[in-house]
Amino acid sequence: MMKTIIFILSLFISINILSQDTLIVFDRPGVAESPYLVGNRVWQIENGFTYLNKIGLSSSLIPSFLLRKFLGAQTEIRLGINFEPQMMHVILDNETHSYIPIAIGIKHKLWEELKYIPEASVIVNSFSPIQKLGKLNKSENYNFELGLQFQNNLNSNIGINYNIGTLITHNFSNYILSYAICANYSLSNKVSVFGEFFSYMSKQIVNEFGFDGGIVYFPNAYSQIDLSVINNRFEKNNYLSVLLGYSFSLNKSLINVH
Repeated sequence: MMKTIIFILSLFISINILSQDTLIVFDRPGVAESPYLVGNRVWQIENGFTYLNKIGLSSSLIPSFLLRKFLGAQTEIRLGINFEPQMMHVILDNETHSYIPIAIGIKHKLWEELKYIPEASVIVNSFSPIQKLGKLNKSENYNFELGLQFQNNLNSNIGINYNIGTLITHNFSNYILSYAICANYSLSNKVSVFGEFFSYMSKQIVNEFGFDGGIVYFPNAYSQIDLSVINNRFEKNNYLSVLLGYSFSLNKSLINVH
């Protein structure tokens, strides 16, 4: 019930809020995030839902919501609901217990792209079910993520972004190496497609990997609609997810406060 309410509210906000006319980059829908930050005086909202076909469990419709805000000093703050690593080890545990994970983090730009040197940023995230926020020091579901994001734009149509990082889970007892690489191709100024590979590796838990691909449509310079499919390989099973989202950017100067 709570997940349905969150999904409806996120769609309501998306439809009824003002946006700014500027070129922006969203982290949806791929697993590999870009190193780019939101602009100054900008609130950026990225939301949608995931249809997950789970083997051994009923299928789920999982809403997601991410709010990004520029803080200054080349840093943004991030608040997400159902915004978690694309790990079936984590996702299935949350779904089995009806947990609603919340993510709080920051992204900081390290340097800008220069010829063959990629644009780079570092991200720090913490993940915990809302139901466990009062018991973080005892919760086995608290996760901490540290990662690096890079992007090379080969030309005006082709870009490659890639991530590498570590995810620390279960009271910091498991250390997971994660990486993802994504190729983006612009078919036009309105449409782009992408494909990527990602993996999570650890000595403590079963390794998993996946493939992701999709299409992104830009109705205007400040919003996007995305559709993608993810296939996770975990414990010799394939888990298929279909993602659909709508994201937009909002300039604070456009809001009239009375």
